[in-house]
Amino acid sequence: MIKKLHLYLGFVCALIFLNLSISGIMISFFNDYSHLIDKVYYGQMRGEQKSLNTILTDLKKKNQNFALERIVFGDYYVGFRGYENDKSRSFYFYSKDGTFIGSNIASNKFLNFIYSLHFNLGFEIFGYEKIGEWIITLANLGILFFIFSGIYLYMPDLKRNLKKSMSLNFNFRGLAKLRNLHSVFGLYIASILMIISLTATYYCFSYVMDFINKFESDLKFSQPEKDFIGIDFDKALSSFQNISNNSWLCIYDKDSYKIILGNFDHYNITRDEDKTFHMKESKLYLYDIIYNLHTGFFNRFTQIVWVICCIVLLVVVWLGIKMGFRKRKKLDTKFNNLSMIDFLRNILNVTKFP
Repeated sequence: MIKKLHLYLGFVCALIFLNLSISGIMISFFNDYSHLIDKVYYGQMRGEQKSLNTILTDLKKKNQNFALERIVFGDYYVGFRGYENDKSRSFYFYSKDGTFIGSNIASNKFLNFIYSLHFNLGFEIFGYEKIGEWIITLANLGILFFIFSGIYLYMPDLKRNLKKSMSLNFNFRGLAKLRNLHSVFGLYIASILMIISLTATYYCFSYVMDFINKFESDLKFSQPEKDFIGIDFDKALSSFQNISNNSWLCIYDKDSYKIILGNFDHYNITRDEDKTFHMKESKLYLYDIIYNLHTGFFNRFTQIVWVICCIVLLVVVWLGIKMGFRKRKKLDTKFNNLSMIDFLRNILNVTKFP
C-alpha cells in the first residue's frame, strides 16, 4: 500500500515539485539578477542624482494624505511605500532626474510572478489563489510523506548493510541502478528537505504563523510617518547606501530607522543629538530564523547547499518516474504473454503471475 502511494503520488506531485524547486531557486538568487532586469528598463537614464528629499517633497505635494512607511532604493530608482486613505500605495521614480516610473518596477513585477508560482501555482492570476495555496500546502505535506515512506521502503536495505545502502553502486544496471540512485540521493537530501517542508508550514497555515509570532513580545513593525518633520533622508541614505541595493529603509519614528537588506539582514539606524547616524545589527527574530531555515539564507554557502538540494529533488523525482515507467513496461511484457482470460483474471487479482 505504502509503495503504491509513494509511486502514484510521486506521479501526481512531480510537476508541483518541479514548480516549487525552480521558483524557489529563482527567488533565492533574485538579488543577484534583479539589477539586470532593471538595467534593461531603466539603465538608459543619465544625469545627476536627484536629492531624495526633493523627490519626496514633490510626492508629498501631489499626495498630501500619503503616509510613508518605507523607502526602497536600487541602482536606477527610488521607491516610496506607505498608505493613502488606508490603502497601500507605492511610488517609484528614476533616481537620476526624479521622473515618475509608476506604482511598481520591472524586477518587482517579475518577482511577484515568481512568488505567485511558488505560493499558489500562479492561480492568483486567474482569481483562484486559495485553491492554489491549498494545492501547495498539500504538496508540502506530501514531501514529508515521501521522506518517511521512502525511508520505510528502503529500511530493509539499510538494516542489511547500512554503509553499502548509502553508497552509489555503478555496477548496477536497469531498474536496480535507478533504484540505487533514487534511494541514495533521496537519503542525502532528506534532512534538508524536512527542514524546508516543516518551516513552510509557517507560511502555509496562518494559525501556525500567529502562534509563533506570539512569542515575539517585542516585535514592532514600522508606523507610517505623515509629516516627515525633522527627517533628512539624504543624510540617512548616505549612512548606508553602500551596503546593498534593493534595501528597505523602514521608518519607526522621526529619530529611528530600520534597514532590511535584500538578504534580510536587519540593521537599526538611530540618530543622536548631533544629527549623526549610527548603525548596528538588530535582533534576529524567530520569524527571521524560520525564513533562513526555509531558504538557506544564513550565508552564501548554505544558500547554495539549499539550491543544490532543490536540484537533487528534481533528479530524485525524475528517477522515480523513470522507475515507474520501467516497471510498467516490464508489467506490460508479462501481460502480453498471457491469454485474454488470464489477463482478466490478473486484473481482478484472482490469480497471480506465473
